[in-house]
Amino acid sequence: LPGDAALRPEPGATPADSFSVPIPPTAWQEEAPASRGAALAPTEAPGAEPRSLEQLVGGLWLQNAGSVLLLLGSFFLILWGYTTGRLGPWVLVVAGVLLGLALAWRGDRAARGLPAFGHALIGVGLGVVYLTLYLGHFTLHVLDGRAAFALLALTSLVTVAAGLRYRSEAVAALGVIGAFLPQVVPHWTPVRGFDLAPAPRLLYLAVVDLAVFLLAARAAWARLDLAALLLTTLVWIVPHEVGRWSWGVQAGLSALYAGLGLAAVPRLARGEGRVAASALAVVGVAPLGLLGASWPFLAFVSPPASGLLLLGLSLVWMIAAAWIERRRAEEDLWRALVAAAVLFLTAALERGLGTEWTSMAWCLEAVALVWLGLRGRAWLRGCGYVVGVLGAAWLLVRLAGDQGWSNGQIPILNPDGVRNLVALAALVAIAALLGRARERGDGARAVVARLWTGGANLLALVWSAVEASHVARALHGPGGRWAQPPSLADLSAARQTLMLAAVLTSLTWLVQAVLLLALGWRKAEAFLRWLGLGLFGFTVAKFLLFDLAAVDVFWRFLIAILVGVALLGVSYLYQRRARGREAGPAPLL
Repeated sequence: LPGDAALRPEPGATPADSFSVPIPPTAWQEEAPASRGAALAPTEAPGAEPRSLEQLVGGLWLQNAGSVLLLLGSFFLILWGYTTGRLGPWVLVVAGVLLGLALAWRGDRAARGLPAFGHALIGVGLGVVYLTLYLGHFTLHVLDGRAAFALLALTSLVTVAAGLRYRSEAVAALGVIGAFLPQVVPHWTPVRGFDLAPAPRLLYLAVVDLAVFLLAARAAWARLDLAALLLTTLVWIVPHEVGRWSWGVQAGLSALYAGLGLAAVPRLARGEGRVAASALAVVGVAPLGLLGASWPFLAFVSPPASGLLLLGLSLVWMIAAAWIERRRAEEDLWRALVAAAVLFLTAALERGLGTEWTSMAWCLEAVALVWLGLRGRAWLRGCGYVVGVLGAAWLLVRLAGDQGWSNGQIPILNPDGVRNLVALAALVAIAALLGRARERGDGARAVVARLWTGGANLLALVWSAVEASHVARALHGPGGRWAQPPSLADLSAARQTLMLAAVLTSLTWLVQAVLLLALGWRKAEAFLRWLGLGLFGFTVAKFLLFDLAAVDVFWRFLIAILVGVALLGVSYLYQRRARGREAGPAPLL
């Protein structure tokens, strides 16, 4: 229903007139600051009472709530007349249509003095007509399918014409809500028998949304388009049965959401200034609604087929983004379209490649987006951050669950190990790209670069610990690839595996700490050096708290010597470096 944009009064108008403010051609663009300030200035006539919260609640909110309840009551009134047998089906249909037309006529008369109240009555009347025609076919069975859908389509077009005629979003909103009620309400009440099969349900939604599509393209009522998107998604996912429908139905559903989400893009391309938040919300909600409505189907069909469908949708939104980029100086609409395209692409990779490849695919996608974003598109870089975090989280889940590896495989070089290694390398590559950008003088990315570097190193710690366990299991575990037959004089295979895994983990962490210090000195980056020092401390703590109790005497003295030598070596280099700074450059002889 109309919100703040519709509540701005015209000069000399009464508070009740606010529902019918004319919609200008650039209604989906935000007003310039000067005009916005003028529009928000008090415009009441001398002596008129200023608008108050009481007037807003009593004059508008109660009207909106009452209108929706009146539609709901009309729905149950027709059901009551049919179930009790007090009135025949034809009588109910004719009476319902006449009641709706009478309400619309009375609203037209009332709109001359009280525009907001009159427009509400017109919308309620059109909604009652829609409800009656729907019930006349699906419940009362007095209208055949062709006649019912023809009359429903005609009612949609009349709703469009009325909304444009009165320039009132309330008329269109109430008519659309009335069209959606029969599919939503029965699932929250004891009333049954309104569930449609996927194909008829799609046809019904297409007829209803046709009005919204035309209004979005002509009058630019973004809030109405957004409400239709949410109601369409609700109507599609509320039924209890799992959505196993045909490819034809899925293609129609995709086209329906694409039409609702992109209907106003050509109009917005011709406008100037920033696009209103409600219009951007439509572009952003349409992909989410389509994924939510289509996910049962996408999870049921073969992964390559669902991946290709989502990839095609991503291409559609990419084309729209490229088209809008050449026609608008502002990037707000372009950003919304790009975000939708990235969302479809990310979902396509997960569906098409499967869970084993998802983390690697997402991390590689993140590298590409960050690389493109560093070449002048900060929004692409932000999308890359989001996709990269998702890929890192997926990788962490797989590493923590130790998925995809068995004792008979080669550690690291098995298929799942290679995928994990590539994903980890992609995350490190993102950190390197961000570090280079910061070195070129872009200090705004320093915090992001450091966070990304820290996160990549934490994942590297987890990865090295998992792969160390794989090496130990391959050498000593039961059924390991290189395991020898157990001897009674040897320790148990389980203890040998645990011991070797602890040793290898400590050694790999030690190597990682040394590499971080070396890179920190080479790049003159204190953050990398602090990471290396912290990892040294963490490795020493692991040795003291865990390794000493888990390994035998041989590994205890070996790890202690190696860690001690590494710490002394780092200390020596730090002291020599500090002494060199104090002494300054050597004299030239």
